[in-house]
Amino acid sequence: MPNLSKKSTAQQKIAETEALLKTIEIANPRFEAHVLIAHSLQIDRFTLLRDRERVISEEEELRLNKIVSRRLQYEPIPYILKKQEFWNLPFQVTPDVLIPRPWSEEIVINVLNAIENGLKADRILELGVGSGCLLLSILSELPDSQGVGVDLSSKALKIAAINAQNLGMSKRTQFIKSNWGQEVTGLFDIIVANPPYLTTSDYDFLKKPMREYEPRSAYISGKDGLCDYKVLAPEIKRLLAPKGQVFLEADASRKYLITDVFKKHNFTLTHEFDNTITAFLTLRYSDVSATADKRHNNPTDVSATADSRHNSPTNK
Repeated sequence: MPNLSKKSTAQQKIAETEALLKTIEIANPRFEAHVLIAHSLQIDRFTLLRDRERVISEEEELRLNKIVSRRLQYEPIPYILKKQEFWNLPFQVTPDVLIPRPWSEEIVINVLNAIENGLKADRILELGVGSGCLLLSILSELPDSQGVGVDLSSKALKIAAINAQNLGMSKRTQFIKSNWGQEVTGLFDIIVANPPYLTTSDYDFLKKPMREYEPRSAYISGKDGLCDYKVLAPEIKRLLAPKGQVFLEADASRKYLITDVFKKHNFTLTHEFDNTITAFLTLRYSDVSATADKRHNNPTDVSATADSRHNSPTNK
């Protein structure tokens, strides 16, 4: 247990906790001290800052000791607090799901931008739903849309369902246990996914909290980091509605390899953005055979138009 003094004020606890967190080189120890102490006192951080002279009770002292001990073992704060904010919404999280990252909000932004440009959004599918942060954040902006979340983990599906209920979206969501899209039927206008994209060797270089506390299966995708994408591409092709779009989060160093996997299934990359570490890809399916047949039978085909111009007396 941390050696925290008894009968202290909140201000003293802030200083003591900050000093302890500095010993393990936490990036922002003072802020984390505020968060952990506020949680142990069962108040918000702003109330703590306004009442720093309050005396800590023995019960509060015990709670704080336990919480700080966990953090000193590098356990991520969202798992300690059992919550993480994403898209300005509160999500329950446990070690059964990946902690939502703020940069993943880029997928939500890309989806909403595409909708503004005419993308239909009646039915939305998230493959590998985890906490539900992507699906539910998108649905929070689209009150008339329905969503389906898929995960192989029953525990993850339970967390996603709890978050849907807490956010008032239970009636608009369905959660299915499936290995990616295998158990899913129907067509979806929007499909989002943040699949595993690291190799085994990549995983070994992750920071200790990620390796020791977050689900390993959420990170590793075979020896080349592409195994899950190779499974996903044909399944997404089957599930994507005509004119639908796919929104992916990926490893920036492998974004072209991932795009190539989808190109083999006639997907076209329509938008990409990366922050040098993570890439965000938007793709649509192009039915090459259907397009070819349409051109062959359509009197307005480019070649037919060229012939008509060639034979027209007004052609110059």
